[in-house]
Amino acid sequence: PYLNTISSLKNNVMQNNVSAFVSFDKSNSWKGKAGYTFQQFNDGNYMQSAYGWVLSPSLRFSKFETTIGYAYNYCDTKDNRFVPVKTLNEIIAVYSSTAQITGEYNPYFTPQNQQIHSVLGNVIFSPFKSLSFSVNAKIGFYAVADNPYLFLDKSTANELVITRGFVSEKYFPMEIKGKINYTLSRKMEVEADYVYLQTFYFNSNTINLAFKYTFINEKKG
Repeated sequence: PYLNTISSLKNNVMQNNVSAFVSFDKSNSWKGKAGYTFQQFNDGNYMQSAYGWVLSPSLRFSKFETTIGYAYNYCDTKDNRFVPVKTLNEIIAVYSSTAQITGEYNPYFTPQNQQIHSVLGNVIFSPFKSLSFSVNAKIGFYAVADNPYLFLDKSTANELVITRGFVSEKYFPMEIKGKINYTLSRKMEVEADYVYLQTFYFNSNTINLAFKYTFINEKKG
């Protein structure tokens, strides 16, 4: 979601991705994954991230099933793409010492020294075989990143220029998803879910509705 800025819709943003990971997934046991991703953009910039997560075995009681876990993510970019919305002349024309220079990520988001420690939780409730409710959550209990800001400064030629600075900032990312699944028959099912996403620089609410039909060709002997 970090690449989905408004500016990215107006510009041609291309990237090459290289990733590697190791994982372990054993039935009724601990599950985990650790990996590294390198993204090379068409403007010469690049982003790299390292991540890992571990999830406990499923705990079942009555009609409930739950798992808990932990996740870590680190992400950094070579060059920051946080730029002023207005031109230098427009900023100077209305500038005051207390005014904040408004900026935006253009054409894509560039995290700087972003670290996220999260707790994971999944709960599934199945009152009937054909009906299930589930909640999946990833809550960042400690997250920090270098937040960019813009200010006017003088160059070596004694000219006014816009300069970028950074300040380390804590924040509270989270992703919560609730889903309802109802199986109409062996071939048909209906699914609805809601996702709330809170990131470093935007929040979003998403609702999805889906009807699934599985084409099965059966042959009778």
